[in-house]
Amino acid sequence: MKNQNFCIIALTTLCFSLIFLPITDSSATIIWQEDFESGLDGWTTFGWNRTDGSPLPSNFSVMDGVLRINGTFPQESAAEHPSTQTTGTWSFDLDVTYTVNGHCHIDFFGKKMGNLSEVDNFTDAFPYAYGIMVVTEPSGMWDSEFVFYKREEGSPTIIPLNRYAPSQILGWHHFDITKTSEGEFNIFINGTYCKSYKDTAFSISEVFRFSGPPGHAIDNIVVRDDILLTPPTTTTSETTTTTTEPASMITAPLFLIFFGIIVINQKRKK
Repeated sequence: MKNQNFCIIALTTLCFSLIFLPITDSSATIIWQEDFESGLDGWTTFGWNRTDGSPLPSNFSVMDGVLRINGTFPQESAAEHPSTQTTGTWSFDLDVTYTVNGHCHIDFFGKKMGNLSEVDNFTDAFPYAYGIMVVTEPSGMWDSEFVFYKREEGSPTIIPLNRYAPSQILGWHHFDITKTSEGEFNIFINGTYCKSYKDTAFSISEVFRFSGPPGHAIDNIVVRDDILLTPPTTTTSETTTTTTEPASMITAPLFLIFFGIIVINQKRKK
């Protein structure tokens, strides 16, 4: 009897925990992915001096399948990989470290960089893009935070996402960004929905780009052709507000709970 009760409790606990884990769409096709086990094969790299914008050699290292920016401030580096997907899901892991002026950028949808030797300011070499930026040093208008941005001709539109205490933003974070054909973006950080944004200004992507000052690292980049996660939907009436779970939060584990209890009860009867 004790063993049977234990089985019921264990099965119930496991299944309820599974309810709150996002379930990916198995029908989504992986367009390309990168775990850096082969180094920087297929990537193009750039470097510059953040102070005066002059070109410098890029400075990256790959260790244990992680791409990290090396060097010392004011040196910064960028790495680009061909990526033409315009709808679907972009996923990656980012290791945030404390850096001076630590504006690290992940342009998951964008145009190739221009020639740094042909522009007056290095920011002019960055063409249009949709991306994620991390700020690790609170100053002026910035907190320690992640933001979503739309950059057009060097001038960004900033959409704040999550703010953190300076020490809490450090370490690994997982990002999922989805985009529909109607230009609806949804951003998830560490599996939690953060913000939506709609824009249709850019219809062509050429590259996925990782850039910033020394210290930050990226890994486990996956680009898929379908939407893996959807945000909660909220319906509002005069008296109540009802929030439903994302469509990707499958409730199949509930079936497992009842099925397991039925099986155990059948064994009791025998």
